[in-house]
Amino acid sequence: MKTRFLILGLAALCLNASPAKADLFSFTFDALQTWYDAGSTTFTADVVDGISPGSVTRIAPVGSSAIFDTSWDAGPEHFLLSMSISNIGGGGTTADGSGSFTFTDTDWDTLSGDINGQWQLQSSTLRFNGNLSSVVYTPSAAGETLFNGDLGSASMAFGTPFPLPGTVIELTASGLTFAAGWGDGSPGDNDGGVQGGGVTATVTPVPAALLLGLFGLGAAGLKLRRYA
Repeated sequence: MKTRFLILGLAALCLNASPAKADLFSFTFDALQTWYDAGSTTFTADVVDGISPGSVTRIAPVGSSAIFDTSWDAGPEHFLLSMSISNIGGGGTTADGSGSFTFTDTDWDTLSGDINGQWQLQSSTLRFNGNLSSVVYTPSAAGETLFNGDLGSASMAFGTPFPLPGTVIELTASGLTFAAGWGDGSPGDNDGGVQGGGVTATVTPVPAALLLGLFGLGAAGLKLRRYA
C-alpha cells in the first residue's frame, strides 16, 4: 500500500513539474467482495461492512484525503463496481470487461464513471488492465466541492471541468476465474462471492498513455534507488 501511494506521489511531482499542471486524484479500496454471475456474465465488486476500507486522495495541485473506515452500513457511503464480461477465453482466465462504478460519500455526493479493459489471470489472481471515462462528481447540494469521508475530505474543485478520464492502476479478484459456478448462485454454489478483491484508480485530464508513462518512470526510479 505504501509503495502504491509513493508511486502516485512521484507521478504527481512529474505532473506539477510540467508546464501545464494537471489536477489528479485517486481512489482506493481493499478487501472487496467480488462476484461473477455466469448467467448474466456480470462481474461485481462491492464493499463489505466491517471489512473493506477505502479512500479518495486529491494529489495535485493540492493534497487532501477522504478516508472511509469499514462501517459501510452506518450511513449513505458506498462503493459498487459492475461490468459485463465478454470474449471469455483460456477456460475463464482471460476476458474483456465493460461497465461502471459509483462511489457515494457520507453526505450523498457521488463519484461515478465508466470502466473498460481486459482481464487476465496472473499467479492465481485475475488482474484488470483498463481505463476510466466519463468520470463525474455530483454534489448533493449546489456549490459543494468536497467529497467527505469518515475522516477528512478531498477537494473536488478542478480547473478542468468534468467529465474526466482516468486509468485503472490496479483491479484484482483473487483465486477466481470467469467460469460457471463462481458466486453466481448456481446449485452447489453457496459462497455468496469471494472476499479479497481490490481497486486503485487515478482520474486526471492528462491522457492515459502519458499518465502510464509517468507511473513507469516512477516505478523505474524506485527500482534504481533500491539497487543503487
